[in-house]
Amino acid sequence: PLDDIETINTELAISDLTMLEKRVDRLRKTAKSSKEDAELLAAVCEGSERAFNRLIDRHQQAVRNFLRGVAGPNEADDIAQETFLALWRNARAFRGGSSIRSWLFSIAWRKTKGAQRGWFRRRPTIARLERPLRPARSPGTTPTTSTIRLTRRRPR
Repeated sequence: PLDDIETINTELAISDLTMLEKRVDRLRKTAKSSKEDAELLAAVCEGSERAFNRLIDRHQQAVRNFLRGVAGPNEADDIAQETFLALWRNARAFRGGSSIRSWLFSIAWRKTKGAQRGWFRRRPTIARLERPLRPARSPGTTPTTSTIRLTRRRPR
């Protein structure tokens, strides 16, 4: 039994070490990517379309995947395009407190929320157009409760 415990402990230590090595490798790759992204963003600030296209190539799939989960598959491509246009227009606004990808996700999040606010603003207008303003009633009858509710809720 003691040999089994020692074997398990050794296997766990090797497993932990392997996971730690993988994590360090990921961090090194992330640091390298972050440095390259920062250089590309600096070039975008100077007006380099080539650097802008390279940033799009590097982050487009991640931004679209993020947006598919947040906004849905139908709107993801449009909002991704708006996100990268915002990157082009506001590249100088990046403060460097996070990675470029995180910054793009925050832009995409704000663009999604803005689009959703627009969808919700338009929705009541469409609903008002689809329902009759006042239900038809026969002459001489008293208004029903539903008629009273409809007449009280007038569009603003």
